[in-house]
Formats: sequence, structure tokens, C-alpha cells
Amino acid sequence: MILYAWISTGEQSERDLSIPAQFRALHALAVDRGWALAAEFQDVGTGRQLKERPGIMAAVRMATENQLVEAILIHRVDRVARNVYS
Repeated sequence: MILYAWISTGEQSERDLSIPAQFRALHALAVDRGWALAAEFQDVGTGRQLKERPGIMAAVRMATENQLVEAILIHRVDRVARNVYS
């Protein structure tokens, strides 16, 4: 399991979306489910498109190259994509 956290603005870092808050929630879920953690990646204030975020790109690269990684766990879907229903 890979953990990924992202904030786009300083305002988010002051709320429940801070990087540490996201990782705390992700760690708690992983421990609760008994999932082994392979790595953590994060992006702070980087681009809107995934290709502009080095953290998520590294996470995807690791997940595709490492057969032991089964998933990338994120705090909320809007941490990866804004328009999930369009």
C-alpha cells in the first residue's frame, strides 16, 4: 500500500486537510485493515494536473513497477481529481 497526501493551498494546511492530518487518517485506516505500507508520497501546492505533481507521479510509477504494491490510498477522492463526475 502506498499512501498519498496533497494540499493545494496554505488554507488547506490549517484545516483537516493538512498533510499530517491526511497521513494520520491514512495510517489509522491501513493499521485497522492490516495493510502493509510500502511508501508515502505527498505534493504541496503543485499543479492541478496529475502530471504536474511529482509526488503522485512517483507513487504511480512505484505502484506500476512494484508487484507487491496493490493500491495507492488517498484521504479523499478530491485529493487526486476535482471533477470526478464530469
